[in-house]
Amino acid sequence: MSFEVVFTDEASVQTMKIQNWIAERSVQGAIARQTALQLAVGKLHERGSGFSLSVESSQFSEPLYQVLFKTRRGLTYRGLFVVRDQTVFVVSVRGYGEDLVSPSDVVLPD
Repeated sequence: MSFEVVFTDEASVQTMKIQNWIAERSVQGAIARQTALQLAVGKLHERGSGFSLSVESSQFSEPLYQVLFKTRRGLTYRGLFVVRDQTVFVVSVRGYGEDLVSPSDVVLPD
């Protein structure tokens, strides 16, 4: 069974900000992070809800899951998402060392 993966506008903006920040410092680093993100999205297509709940999930009105992905340097990033039917909505992408999210930080899709 495959799932459709949709990035919310906010998650797309976060992804671009992180990507641009890394690219300004290391083109190779930006490529590595993009590759890691693409692999994580591939896992979401395959498994959908087969991931762990995020630490902050209990603060939300529905389960908030996370997919972790790492660069070659070992920096861990998190994609936070909700699953509705066969669609995975990525609602936030958190960079290395960023704070946990709260309901006021994340807009869940309608």
